[in-house]
Amino acid sequence: MQASTILPDPIIQTSLRIVLADDHEVVRRGIRDYLQLLEPGVVVHEAGTLDEVMALLDQMGGAELVILDLNMPGMNRFAGIDLVRKRLPGVPVAILSGSIERNDVLRALEAGAIGFLPKLLGGEAMISALRLMLSGERYLPSFILDADGSMGDTRPPQAMHLTEREGQVLRHISVGLSNKEIARELGIQEVTVKLHVKALFRKLQVTNRTQAARRAIELGLGQ
Repeated sequence: MQASTILPDPIIQTSLRIVLADDHEVVRRGIRDYLQLLEPGVVVHEAGTLDEVMALLDQMGGAELVILDLNMPGMNRFAGIDLVRKRLPGVPVAILSGSIERNDVLRALEAGAIGFLPKLLGGEAMISALRLMLSGERYLPSFILDADGSMGDTRPPQAMHLTEREGQVLRHISVGLSNKEIARELGIQEVTVKLHVKALFRKLQVTNRTQAARRAIELGLGQ
């Protein structure tokens, strides 16, 4: 009897394809570094104009995320989002901008953007935001826009006046530690941790640990 031949499994495309568009190479370089930290197999396709983005998408046939600079050539502000979404409706589009104006955020959302990324967003917050959008969820930094649609605290995170200990507790909350575990890690009493958590909820304007953890990530304070 002739031995059966075992055929190899078909090759599965596992690359994470991201289009990064900004007319300043130094900005692209900084964002590219964050993108390549997301996971192995990330392939970043760069462009400096909207025309280059459209040509790339035609060649690629799609992407897992498209990041567009709000003011690069060809964008015509928010019209560029619509052009990309019409060409490839299933591709999520994020806006990258040096602006933190409330109207810009709202107009980006109205145009269908999945997220709004300030160029000065901290490294950890940027990576967390990218992961969130790649999972299909919308990202808006809470210090730009609050959940109720009102303008949030536009001060940088260090202006929120968290004490050093509160910052430590918040980082531990962001990785899912309980009060008892945080107390053990920091060498303090559990009741003291509870007091810090209560103060954090008040300062961050949240009501539970999940919201606090997300707030920490958005502010670049999570691990």
